[in-house]
Amino acid sequence: MGMSYEFNWYLVVDDKFKLQKNHNTDSVITIKKEYRVYPINMPIPLIIKNIGCIGLVVIKSFKIYNNSTEIEFKVLEEYNIKDEIAQHYYNLYLYMKNNK
Repeated sequence: MGMSYEFNWYLVVDDKFKLQKNHNTDSVITIKKEYRVYPINMPIPLIIKNIGCIGLVVIKSFKIYNNSTEIEFKVLEEYNIKDEIAQHYYNLYLYMKNNK
């Protein structure tokens, strides 16, 4: 019997409070439900649900546990949600989410 994994090209969190700064490194950690796979060392947008794209990040590592995935990433750029690039990424996210 196999397991279902979801491959993600965006890092989407419910709110900023789900992001935890790792004080030992320069990175941030978040935990997502279910089994997820992310591209390593490839820039991807960071989306806050119902708010917008707040930046571009690089996933450094992810660890899959029992029905959850811990993701460690580094912020490359921070965006204002009104920036054109931030709106572009958020609109693409909404399009993909709504047209599955």
